[in-house]
Amino acid sequence: MIPKILILLCILSFNSFGQIISHENTTLICYWPNYGRSLRLIGGYNPGVGWMDEDDSIDQYQKGLAFYKTDLHGSEYLVTTGDVDYELGSWYALIPEHYRGEENTNGTYFSNRVPLNTSDITICSPLNEVYQNLMTQEISSRDVELDQARLDQLIRVDLNGDGVDEMLITSHSQENFGGRIMGPTNDYSLFCVRYVTPSGVNTEIVGFQNCLRSGSLYEPAKFVIESILDINGDGAMEFILSATGFETTWVGVYSFNGEEIECVVSSMWGV
Repeated sequence: MIPKILILLCILSFNSFGQIISHENTTLICYWPNYGRSLRLIGGYNPGVGWMDEDDSIDQYQKGLAFYKTDLHGSEYLVTTGDVDYELGSWYALIPEHYRGEENTNGTYFSNRVPLNTSDITICSPLNEVYQNLMTQEISSRDVELDQARLDQLIRVDLNGDGVDEMLITSHSQENFGGRIMGPTNDYSLFCVRYVTPSGVNTEIVGFQNCLRSGSLYEPAKFVIESILDINGDGAMEFILSATGFETTWVGVYSFNGEEIECVVSSMWGV
């Protein structure tokens, strides 16, 4: 168990938006699912403690805390939260109280304004034939019959700050994920990272699901790269990946040290 932080400095400010409380040190990470009415706590980071899971992070939560949404384009959306709903299961739901802008905008939220330089992120066309062919080979090697892979996201970014870009790729057989109970044959979903090592280019499959027969129990979950930013201030960027399935949602925060992809904190909810 990660030790609890005994003292947490806070800054209080008052304006027309209401009382806003923000942490000086701890950054809590939440996800707002597109079917929900609350923020789900994923985890957090504190310089003196490191990465914290949701159970340790909830100890740092205070009613009235401000959360800022930061997506791949850098746009921000502010919401302050109130009570914690513990009755939804084994996860923590933070109930919104005040909004700036439209209500219920899904994505990742942070209790601090995490710096983001969108010029460091290049969103490429998912119709890139080179990567379509590469992903076709990867998916076909996993017993899926297909002519050409569909790419949803193709993002170039230098995650670890060594001057060499990595490629983040999501692929799903269906353009519009429907969350169907019965998935058709050869439905698939994939997330991978391609990066350069001293021995060559490596393709690391971080997540993969498929339906090998008609009427499989669930449609493969849809992977989405939600945000890419330096959460812990170490000069390298983390990325947040979501996977939405029929009755469950999983969200993870990943880091890359130049040699391997590591999930530093994650949470899942549903049935």
